[in-house]
Amino acid sequence: MIPLHQFNPHWLYWPEVQRFLDIFAPWHGEICFIGGCVRDSLAELQPGNIDVVTAMETSAVLHTLESAGVQSRLALAYYGWSTATIGEVTFNIHSLHSALNYTLYNPSEPFSYSAARFVANHDFTLNTLFCDAEGRLYDQFGGGDDLIHGRIRPTSDPTERFRKRPGEILRYFRFFASFGAGEPDPAVLEACVQHKERLEAIQPWLRARAINGLLGAARPYAMLRLMQELDILDTALGFKVQYLEPLAKLERIEQAINRQAPFQVRLALLMLHSDHSYYDTWRKVLKTGGQPEFMPFWVRQVGKYIHTIKTLSEEGIEHTISEIGAKAYNDILLTRWAME
Repeated sequence: MIPLHQFNPHWLYWPEVQRFLDIFAPWHGEICFIGGCVRDSLAELQPGNIDVVTAMETSAVLHTLESAGVQSRLALAYYGWSTATIGEVTFNIHSLHSALNYTLYNPSEPFSYSAARFVANHDFTLNTLFCDAEGRLYDQFGGGDDLIHGRIRPTSDPTERFRKRPGEILRYFRFFASFGAGEPDPAVLEACVQHKERLEAIQPWLRARAINGLLGAARPYAMLRLMQELDILDTALGFKVQYLEPLAKLERIEQAINRQAPFQVRLALLMLHSDHSYYDTWRKVLKTGGQPEFMPFWVRQVGKYIHTIKTLSEEGIEHTISEIGAKAYNDILLTRWAME
């Protein structure tokens, strides 16, 4: 596997990443950075978590981190997935020595070949980009060019992929909202519609994670509207949204004040315009998989404050802020503006 060019993403020089590399210095040749951190850097965005693939066994990864005094845990043994936190940075570490991945590793060839086989299983070409510990970029599917031109292209036939992995339907809309340009591929949309009933079979936490990612995109309204037109949105959310226009207004407000609202504000706005009461919808969201850690307490409080927040007295504002916090107060106020 030949590297495309020297990449050197800025996060490679973060103190937390440098410490991670120092801890695993003897295994630099068998470590690659994959997925979102590479994609986001190419898109000139700030990455979130740092994803790593390694030839080390998961037990060795955890032991090495523990010996270095780094907090870590086993996330999913079957997938060889463990996590570690250094400072403010979370690392997702994927071992090729796992029940799922063991056939991908060949110690007789450069590790980049094994890493390439690992990312080949990813959903879209822009998520198959990876770089080694020296900052060299690898791109076997043309994901870099797709990213530049706003193409969200599955790594294999979308009809077959979405049949086996319906969660990728939601991820398609999520990534188009974040990186797409122009119109979505009709063939991919056709595959989405063909397998939309299978969305109900997705594990709730995976569905919630995909929806949170979509709502966290810079401009989610267009994709949510398209999902509604394709009769996908209600199944994905777990409740029926009556209309989306307030979300479009929220996007305009965000542009005007140069501040993007957190995804919880967008979710609360959708819940306020569902076909049930806000609290009934809250219960539906929790049942669908919206874990409380993804929706802080103030989201539940929206139903209590949304219709009175703009008419509070100075004393009422102080009381509300003391109860739910200044940030929550501002986010609920922003939600109210979008409803007017």
